[in-house]
Amino acid sequence: MVTTWVQVRELFTFIAAQGKGDYQVQRYKVLGEMSSEQLWQTTMDPKRGTLSQVKLEDFSETDAIFTMLMGDDDESRRKFIKDKALDVKSLDI
Repeated sequence: MVTTWVQVRELFTFIAAQGKGDYQVQRYKVLGEMSSEQLWQTTMDPKRGTLSQVKLEDFSETDAIFTMLMGDDDESRRKFIKDKALDVKSLDI
């Protein structure tokens, strides 16, 4: 049996649809794009959220990474994400 890219793509689409179930996926660049109800349901409700303490050990490195991730240099951001992708232990999506 020969598998084509079309079949692989259809299988991926099917699996993704099954995984979503009744969920609706939306993406926002900033919290200001959400309505107040969406903010409460996803971010502000203390019963749903997790509060984590973040410690900055090297401010200059942190600032450089933050500037690169939030800046206009798409290629640097893409490279950083690809380089670090396999090291992610917890991803909030």
